[in-house]
Amino acid sequence: MLADGRRQVVAFHIAGETFGFEGGKVRSFFAECIVSTGLTTVEIDRDGRYSPELMELALKEMIRAQEHLLVVGKQCALEKLAVFLVDLAERQGGLGCIDLPMTRTDIGDYLGMTIETVSRNLSKLRSAGVLRLRSSRSIEILKPQRLYCLASKL
Repeated sequence: MLADGRRQVVAFHIAGETFGFEGGKVRSFFAECIVSTGLTTVEIDRDGRYSPELMELALKEMIRAQEHLLVVGKQCALEKLAVFLVDLAERQGGLGCIDLPMTRTDIGDYLGMTIETVSRNLSKLRSAGVLRLRSSRSIEILKPQRLYCLASKL
């Protein structure tokens, strides 16, 4: 939550992903579960250091955050949505069907758009034959190349 009461979603994590890296003892962020979730904690060693594997995961997460900043800051709404859908599809195992456990409002808060803009651009992609809305929580990608083209306009 921002100081003015608005909400900013900084990431969506799926099964097997690592998150929650913060320095020091004060936590700046919190996580909210939108589906049944299990968590595992990782402790630091006695000297206050993390394992090399954990550091690699943290660096990958930092790169993901930087890429997200580029998307939110530089692309039009349709391109932002395309990047989001391609990323989510790849993280779920490939282009085909995408499960959307999050709401349109959550997606908007993540991409810096209103729920109306998210819905309008999903409708544009549907009208163009790029995707089919199977339900409010499931999307079938009909033209993966078109979606990739929209997503790669950085």
